Amino acid sequence: MKEVKYYYPIDKQTKEVLAPVNAEYRGGMYHIPKDALQSEPSPPKQGFVVVAILDESGKAIDSEYIEDYRGTTIYDESDCTKSEVVSELGPIKYGFTPDKPLTEFDERINNDWVTNEGNKYIADFNHVDDVRRSLYARICDPLIAESNMKRLIGDQQESQELEVQAIAARKKIQIENPWPTPPEHSS
Repeated sequence: MKEVKYYYPIDKQTKEVLAPVNAEYRGGMYHIPKDALQSEPSPPKQGFVVVAILDESGKAIDSEYIEDYRGTTIYDESDCTKSEVVSELGPIKYGFTPDKPLTEFDERINNDWVTNEGNKYIADFNHVDDVRRSLYARICDPLIAESNMKRLIGDQQESQELEVQAIAARKKIQIENPWPTPPEHSS
């Protein structure tokens, strides 16, 4: 009975060492592809893949570890809103991190995401301002315009009632859409 002999095929694109294959014995010899690794590769290791080391002729002569972040979302350390998914073997490219920022206002400081509270406050303030302006235009402005028309035609009573409604609507809009609290300044 012939001894069982294994070889390790190599992925043509990534050079990853694949699962062992039982070499077929035929015609007095083992049939092993010339680009396959014939020695046992390095054992699996978390966060890495085993790739073949090739000689100048393209023959697999050994194996080594390469970092594997494929499928991992990485974030641009200079702009936390930009990200991409890793598709190739190797270390994470310079200027990117797999650490997910907490907000769109985060900045990378000493290898941590830190929220820029000043920028967050400005964005929150602008959002409230936009909402208020939109609601004023939709609710208050028509009441004021109608009040002015009533005043022009001499209906002071209804004009004043519409002004009271406009002021009440404005107050309600402000209560339901308060300004954000400014960040505390550290000294």
